[in-house]
This record gives sequence, structure tokens and C-alpha cells, in this order.
Amino acid sequence: MTDWNRRAEIIKKTRHFVDGYPKFETTLFDYDATIYDIIISVKSELIQAVVVTFSCMSIISTLSIPELFGASIASTSMLSITGCMLGFLSLWGCGLDPIVMINVLMAIGFSVDFSAHICYHHHKARRSGIRESEKARLQRIMESVGRPMIEAGFSTILCMLPLFFINIYAIISFAKTVCLVSSIGLFHGLILIPLILSLFPMK
Repeated sequence: MTDWNRRAEIIKKTRHFVDGYPKFETTLFDYDATIYDIIISVKSELIQAVVVTFSCMSIISTLSIPELFGASIASTSMLSITGCMLGFLSLWGCGLDPIVMINVLMAIGFSVDFSAHICYHHHKARRSGIRESEKARLQRIMESVGRPMIEAGFSTILCMLPLFFINIYAIISFAKTVCLVSSIGLFHGLILIPLILSLFPMK
């Protein structure tokens, strides 16, 4: 897909160059122009799609976790996971193309699980009326949801490993995205969010 991205960039620059000389009435034609147009517009389309998807997931998180602090942490974590995933996908050789865009939008739905479970159980533990320290509360939460999260994350990654042996870009890109969102999501859910909750205990 890298070659397609490079060609699309060349087509874009050539169109811009041709538009600079309207007196010649020149038109650039290519059989793959439709594909190039899709690749060129991916960046703006991805930003819009991520904003809409993130907004919807944030609303759902707010309805599920009726507490502003917990819902904010879940939403911010979701955005952080998505940003980290895009960065690592770029380092892993995946350019910004329609296939990656679809995978990223799918992964946003996955990313909310890791943060929402911790924040929801934290909210539920606070509402239970049990008097305990923040450390004890988080320890009880991790004992409740920590192991299922680890098992879910690692089993998902294990299921994706065979796909790396299939030499098809779309399949490998999908496997990379799922592995990244699972590993980054586990880091956020098991380490980062509990750390934030312990640093900012709610009265």
C-alpha cells in the first residue's frame, strides 16, 4: 500500500501543477484516479470519523458511568489509546490508507472496554458504601476485573498471530491494529487508569 500512497501523492502534486496553467486546458487522466482520490481524502475523512466515533463512545461512557470524573477518564483513555495506536501503526509500516482507517474506527470500539470496565467498577465500589482506602478499593477492583482483562487481551493477541503469516496487506494491517489496541488497552486499563485513580482519589 506504500506504493499506492506514493503514487497518490504524485498525482496530487501533478494535479496542483497542471491547475497552475489553466491556459493550456490540460487534464490529468489515470485509470486508478478513483483509488487515488480515496487515498488523498483519507486523512480528512479519518479525522471526521474519529471525532464522530469518539463523541458517540464518550456519550455511551457517560451514560454507563454516571460520574463526570470516571467518564472523563474513560473517554480520555480511549483517545490516548487511539493516538498511541496510530503512532505505532505508522512505525510498524502502515500508512494512512482506507484499510487502516476502517481498522482504526473498529479499534476505537475495542479501546473503550479496557477503560470503561475499570472506571465503572471504581464508580460502583464507591457507591457500595463500604469504607475503605483508595488503595484497598483499587486492589479489590483489580482482583475482580484484572484477570479477565488480561485473559481477554492475551487471547485476542494469540488469535491474531496466525494472520501475520498471510501475505495480504489488509489482513496483516488488521492483525497489527488488533494486537496494538489490545496491548495498549491493557497498559491503560491495568496500569495507567488505576494510577490516575489513586493519584486523584474522589472524596
